[in-house]
Amino acid sequence: MVSNKLSKEGMGYVICNCLSKVIDLFVSTFLVAYLLNLSNGNFFQVSLYYVFVYLGMMVFYTIASKYLHRINKLIFYRISILSKCIFLISITLLGDNIVNYVIPIAIFYSILTSLYWASYNAMIGEAISSKNTQKFYGLYNIYGYIMNIVAVKANNI
Repeated sequence: MVSNKLSKEGMGYVICNCLSKVIDLFVSTFLVAYLLNLSNGNFFQVSLYYVFVYLGMMVFYTIASKYLHRINKLIFYRISILSKCIFLISITLLGDNIVNYVIPIAIFYSILTSLYWASYNAMIGEAISSKNTQKFYGLYNIYGYIMNIVAVKANNI
């Protein structure tokens, strides 16, 4: 008899994804607002940030996906999560000087995001059975949206 439960590994991916969503929410929303505030509403800094983030993600995701099968995906995944935490600390320490480092920050973030999603997508395909895929993505979305709501509410308090 095959169990219809989501494995501990699957729940671990859901939880890690929730934490990653909070970091991504901070970077995509609050960092951009901070950049706009520091540059007195100049959209050029924000545009430059997004151009380099998305170009970098396109390049680095392609590279990571190509070489991911040669390297332990779990190590890739763990490094990306740890690096996202380091990224948050580093942009916090930069403070107002962040405006001077928009391009390196965008490139670094695109590398982290690419590593995360390339390894995450590869591991999900291996870890979640086809029978539990619907349950996994249901929980993935429910908990992800709850984390977004909590993060936004916590910022407004």
